[in-house]
Amino acid sequence: FMQSKALAFKALALNARGRWDSCLLD
Repeated sequence: FMQSKALAFKALALNARGRWDSCLLD
């Protein structure tokens, strides 16, 4: 259970970072 939670958190962090990077690039 904790492993899937960590994976979901990692995915969220990567998604947020990607959005932040694209915002900076724009």
